[in-house]
Amino acid sequence: MNNRLILFVLLIGFLSGIRAQENAIEYTIANDTQVSPYQIEFDLFLYDPDPTQPFELCTVQAGILVNQQIYGLGSVSAEIIEGSSMLNSLQVPTSITFAPCESVIKLAAKAPPGCGAGTKISQNPNNRTRICRIRLVNTIPYTTCSQANLGFCFTATPFPTKLSYYPLNCIHLSAPLNDNNCFSMADNLPLNAGTPAPLAYSVTGGGFYCAGQPGLPVGLAGSEPNVNYFLFRDSLTQVSSIPGTGFPISFGNQTAEPTSSSDSAPVDRCQYSLPR
Repeated sequence: MNNRLILFVLLIGFLSGIRAQENAIEYTIANDTQVSPYQIEFDLFLYDPDPTQPFELCTVQAGILVNQQIYGLGSVSAEIIEGSSMLNSLQVPTSITFAPCESVIKLAAKAPPGCGAGTKISQNPNNRTRICRIRLVNTIPYTTCSQANLGFCFTATPFPTKLSYYPLNCIHLSAPLNDNNCFSMADNLPLNAGTPAPLAYSVTGGGFYCAGQPGLPVGLAGSEPNVNYFLFRDSLTQVSSIPGTGFPISFGNQTAEPTSSSDSAPVDRCQYSLPR
């Protein structure tokens, strides 16, 4: 009877160790930057949102999907920027490839270092653990105004994003990864745009009105010269090509909640979506 009780208590402790940590991880893409007409860079981060216990990393790999339109007829290669990783030396990534037919970056996992030798993932959301910084190089300039649209792949093909950890009982376990804890914080700004993205200004106006009335005025709290502004609702244009003046602008009366977008002209033809 006592042996059964001890076994039951150990089992409860084992399961508690698993359940306490299985969802306590965030995997993110961030800090994407175009460093030349041929190169873009971005970071991969891990963050442990559970301050009650450490999250010890065992293995990590990444499948990063890339928009095929950005490289056109060019040949793309991926590389890890040396010295960018914050992982323990045994876990620093060293193998990365780019598969053009599948348009995916494949960051391979290292061998498990053993319990106690894994990286303790940061619990500070403002100082996350960087897996590494990745550089994507094209043999020709990236397609003007295209966007990389970096995102995680979770399926077995073309290449899955995976992570494993050592819980308190040191059993090597896989962490469940999906859109809830793996996401892109990348800006994905248009490449080779020629000029910086326009500033984002708040949409003004709106409110309630009675049926039969002509709606309410909607505008932007500010604007930039040489930038044309558009008003959209559900991807349909409501108002087009209002030139920026350096001051607030108006889209006139509207009858439904819109979103705004901008198109720099005449030098820059890229379009940027602005927040509501």
